[in-house]
Amino acid sequence: MDDNSGKQAIEYGIVPIDVMASMSGLDFVRAIFARRLPEPPIMRTVEPFDCTVKPGAVVIHSVPGLRHYNPIGSVHGGYAAILLDSAMGLAVQSTLPAGTGYATLEFKISFVRGMSETSGVIRTEGRVLNAGRRVATAEARITDARDRLLAHATTTCLVFEFPKGARKADVELEGRQSDSHDAGPRTSELAQPRSGRLHFATKARGVRSGTQRLRSGCPCLHKEALADVC
Repeated sequence: MDDNSGKQAIEYGIVPIDVMASMSGLDFVRAIFARRLPEPPIMRTVEPFDCTVKPGAVVIHSVPGLRHYNPIGSVHGGYAAILLDSAMGLAVQSTLPAGTGYATLEFKISFVRGMSETSGVIRTEGRVLNAGRRVATAEARITDARDRLLAHATTTCLVFEFPKGARKADVELEGRQSDSHDAGPRTSELAQPRSGRLHFATKARGVRSGTQRLRSGCPCLHKEALADVC
């Protein structure tokens, strides 16, 4: 619990693939928002925030501040990009059955109005437009307290089944000691990645290790699952 607010403190980390694959997308997203699973580390950059979800729709309330500024004296476009991409991606994930994942293929953002530290609470809403077996599309909007449009976006996501081996994978970020394989992944730990690469070892395939570049997409996904589907 946070001593100052009385609210449960936010834990950041990476959820093991076997946990993710065992849950429906809706249950997975609800567990993150309820703090039963850790928030993806990228969300630390947009604090403070609060999230809600229903099937096919995610809402994120947040407050831009001075720490989100760019060199020209306004809120950096990356702040809006994180919120829009996260809302759209999680909205897509909320429609997926257990054992199914997704990754962002592309997204497009349009900025309408700038944000500042005086903007107050803003609302980011992501909604699924179409959820197919292999491809899903979604849109998102950021509005202020006066319901003025600040930015909007669209996305296309690849939908795939998790490879069976990936459900038992020991996922580790590059640089973690090799003897940590026996302990398995911990949701409360986050090693610092180097060069945007992810190391993983799959026991089901004879404990072989490999390296795969992280691909763009929702920050809460493990991208190494794409190795067997792309």
